[in-house]
Amino acid sequence: MNVLHIVIVYVVLLVALAFFMSYSAIAKEKNRQLEEEIKNLKEKIKNLKEKNNARTSSKKMKPKDKHQSSETILFGSCPMCDCVVSSREKFCSKCGQKIDWGNEEVTQ
Repeated sequence: MNVLHIVIVYVVLLVALAFFMSYSAIAKEKNRQLEEEIKNLKEKIKNLKEKNNARTSSKKMKPKDKHQSSETILFGSCPMCDCVVSSREKFCSKCGQKIDWGNEEVTQ
């Protein structure tokens, strides 16, 4: 092998090494971005679970009497948004919170 062949092989090896190092740096950056995205998604899932738990573990409602004509209609307020809810409703019409009237008899 003459010197020219040795130089060409050396240059090819240097280019391959530079490409590998560049690719490795790009892969590390992409991996870091994906890990950050996974972390953000896990945080969003945690927040959604907490919000869902708050909605499903609502306070029991204590109905209040309001008279209209001869019919008694019971009202309460939503534990999530304080919207007025009648005893006929099982969910708040504003925020969708499930309304738990407890074991009390609700007459309509």
